[in-house]
Amino acid sequence: MQYDRELHAIVLGMKDCTRCYPNKGKVCSYKVCPECNGTGLGKRGKKGGCRNSCFKTIIPLYHVVDWDNPVNCHECGGNYQNQANENDCDSVSREIVREIPFKFEVVRLARENNWNENYLGCGCFYSCQDYGRTVSQTDKVILSKLQDDFYKGSHQLTKFLINGQLCTKILFVVTTDGYSVRASL
Repeated sequence: MQYDRELHAIVLGMKDCTRCYPNKGKVCSYKVCPECNGTGLGKRGKKGGCRNSCFKTIIPLYHVVDWDNPVNCHECGGNYQNQANENDCDSVSREIVREIPFKFEVVRLARENNWNENYLGCGCFYSCQDYGRTVSQTDKVILSKLQDDFYKGSHQLTKFLINGQLCTKILFVVTTDGYSVRASL
């Protein structure tokens, strides 16, 4: 992922295999459950009574994970570097975010946080209910504090996009009981 200054856009590239990350080309193998010998029966013969819960897994039935004998990843064949396309849901590195010339603004609204801002955060980088602590501060203090917080975090590319276009402004929307950080054109 790179920032193109001329286009004011993020250029997507390739990323390492996500299936075997962070094990660099290796994934676990499976072995027959040592507790029930692959039957799923408990010690007294009860069906589904195995203490390893080998019958409740997504892996092959009555098997357990064996990290002592890893195998090559089925997606990348062990060659994990540059195997998948980057997408909008990948995080943008802090270095790239610092390259983008954002304008930061404080927007004050005379209302409480809405349900989305309190619980979901849809359309926001993040939101915070601070019970009025931020509303009493000056815009300069808010900008310095929240810019620092913004650059410390890791954000998905999709949060920077508005209808597929990279945002130019970051808004700190301050309400009577909290704030949210949003992208704007």
